Amino acid sequence: MNVEKLLTLVDLLLGTVILCSVSAEKEVFMKKMECLNYMPELVRNVSCNLTHTSHRSGLINAEFILNKDVEYLKGIFILTLKAGSHGTNFTTLDLDYCQMLSSVEKNFILKMVTTQLRQISNLPLQCPLKMNTLYYVKGFTINSKFIPSYMPESNFLSDTHLNIKDRKAFRFLIEGRLSTRFQRKYNKPNRNL
Repeated sequence: MNVEKLLTLVDLLLGTVILCSVSAEKEVFMKKMECLNYMPELVRNVSCNLTHTSHRSGLINAEFILNKDVEYLKGIFILTLKAGSHGTNFTTLDLDYCQMLSSVEKNFILKMVTTQLRQISNLPLQCPLKMNTLYYVKGFTINSKFIPSYMPESNFLSDTHLNIKDRKAFRFLIEGRLSTRFQRKYNKPNRNL
């Protein structure tokens, strides 16, 4: 084997090692959040905010108190992806939020949300939601490990509607950006060679 072929082989092997040591993960940056209370006679002491102080992608904090027990909580979740001025409805889901509290969801978006909520909130694992209880979510963020690699880089709008007895009660709007983050993986050298 001549020197030129050997150098080409070494370049090819080094290129393969470098490509294998770089991985691309999706990362979500939440830019803006809005909470709309349509039933102040039922839902009170509502507060919600988005902070970027301790987490790059943003942390959501929210709390509320109900004036009555709530046994049925249904609604719609809409995720819109935006590229430039064009928006595409990525998913629209009719949801039974009471059922969602008690189950492990298969849809990656719902699984991401329910898994995180179980860790950082005091929401019950089943309905009813009790009156005069301060329910909270502290430090909700998007866990990038649940985001499929096929999701395109884009801006997004997450629009969650909650209905109580077929009446609009609450709405969460989150605007953000989904981008690709490249990470370099370092392997420990094998000292036994």
